[in-house]
Amino acid sequence: MLAAACHHLLPRWAGRLCALILLTAMFGSIIVTPRLLYAMPRGSATLSLTPQMAGFEGMAATLAMSSTNRSPKSRQASRGPSAISAAFAPAVGHAPVWAVGFAPGITLHVGNAERSQHGWMVKILWVLQPRYTGLVRLQGWEAPHSTPLWFQIGGAGTPTKAPVLDPRHPGIPLQNMQPGKGYWIEFPSYLFIPAVGCYSLSAQWPGGHWQLAFAASR
Repeated sequence: MLAAACHHLLPRWAGRLCALILLTAMFGSIIVTPRLLYAMPRGSATLSLTPQMAGFEGMAATLAMSSTNRSPKSRQASRGPSAISAAFAPAVGHAPVWAVGFAPGITLHVGNAERSQHGWMVKILWVLQPRYTGLVRLQGWEAPHSTPLWFQIGGAGTPTKAPVLDPRHPGIPLQNMQPGKGYWIEFPSYLFIPAVGCYSLSAQWPGGHWQLAFAASR
């Protein structure tokens, strides 16, 4: 029923509804008041909330969750696309890795994208901060069923559910410099979206990771 509601209300309420669906899946139940949203946690997970989280857009991207198996260096992704450099369109994410290609409200428009056996092929540019040397592992999944998404790094890459960004092997030659810090490390890619709906995306690197919820719409 949640999936059907999400499809019906996209794209106007996509970011809000997807955030609520993901919070429900993670914590079991949610309570909304005029100023705050509360989550009833499952198991050992707890949720920390602030009044600034009253806006629904990007809520799943700004929640702070802790549990016995969660890294203390986990980070919240940006609330929505924001500027990281004049060389790129606004991006979502957090240092050391960002994704370029999302619209405001953390929405991904599939538009007239080519469709393959894994779904619509939506272009996403992954950007690593200058001089970063660690590996970054990506994951994506559909909510609330946790069906994994496929990625293709580079135009001729092989689709995979567990791509790794290696700064030693950029997707394209280094070309955009951040003054005084070095070159941004770029990886053009495709993210395969099987259907309009709600999804989650995460990036993990040694010592930390971020995760965000997004909506896919036409």
